[in-house]
Amino acid sequence: MPTWVFYSLISMLFAGLTVVVAKMGLRGISSDLGLADAEAS
Repeated sequence: MPTWVFYSLISMLFAGLTVVVAKMGLRGISSDLGLADAEAS
């Protein structure tokens, strides 16, 4: 297996883990939180 294939698989794995961790971390945050400041002004 070429080295670049190994690195691409590792990259894919960490990208997937990042998405899962981000979803778990953002579970308790309202989806319109980023728009709250724009609506207030």
